[in-house]
Amino acid sequence: MKAKRFMAGLIACSAMFTGMGLTLPSSTYATTSTKASLSQEPTEDEYTVISNAVTESYVLDSYKMKSLAFYTPRHPNGSEEPFPVRVRITTSHLDVDNQKTSRWQMFQQHPKTKDPRASQIVSPNYMVGNGQTKEFIVGVAPGKLTYLNANKLVGSDGTITGTITIDYIKFKNEEPSAKK
Repeated sequence: MKAKRFMAGLIACSAMFTGMGLTLPSSTYATTSTKASLSQEPTEDEYTVISNAVTESYVLDSYKMKSLAFYTPRHPNGSEEPFPVRVRITTSHLDVDNQKTSRWQMFQQHPKTKDPRASQIVSPNYMVGNGQTKEFIVGVAPGKLTYLNANKLVGSDGTITGTITIDYIKFKNEEPSAKK
């Protein structure tokens, strides 16, 4: 009887979230596209790279989650408003049959706490293919420690290496914002 109530509650909560139009980041998001992952999917001719925030080489050699590319974003105009960054992840080619070899997600930590459990998810999970370069654009808030979490999905079938590049960008149709 308790199992039936639990299932009914689970279905009701799911319907509530769906009915309110809420979507939660999901590990089922996967694409073979290297285009930026926004609803408009902007291409490089729709934005300009302003400057580099961080470039880091990485090694994923175990199956557990690893946090990488730590940085604290600063708005290029000095504003306190969220702004877009482009994330580019390259992966080595492994001699495995797996199409997807790693999973990536961006987080921001609240500046008043050092507890990683208080981090806010700022992007969905992105599955990166074997030997692929994945690019996506995400909005970040200035002044908060920002980082990527990565999971190796191929078990002991080899070490994944590559480069993470995070750049500050500006959309070409965007009007310049005043300094605050």
